[in-house]
Amino acid sequence: MILPTPARPDPEDEGSGCLSAVIAVLAGGAVALLVGIVLMAYVRIGI
Repeated sequence: MILPTPARPDPEDEGSGCLSAVIAVLAGGAVALLVGIVLMAYVRIGI
């Protein structure tokens, strides 16, 4: 499966896209970690 690509890709666009992808992954990991900590706290309290 071939994804459609723009006729003239901008190097700056590519860089910012990569950066935003890294930020999204880091933010997702932070959120998952936070949810895990909250769930562990609830389990330890006994709710």
